[in-house]
Amino acid sequence: MWKTLHQLAAPPRLYQICGRLVPWLAAAGIIVLATGWVRGFGFAPAD
Repeated sequence: MWKTLHQLAAPPRLYQICGRLVPWLAAAGIIVLATGWVRGFGFAPAD
């Protein structure tokens, strides 16, 4: 197990994994942010 974790944490492999994850996480973040704006500004009750 430690050998596998050590290989995944090595910079070349880690950059490869992060390079694949960043676009997906950015898209998910934009979707969550847009949903929050719509629900916050559109459906929140007036004070």
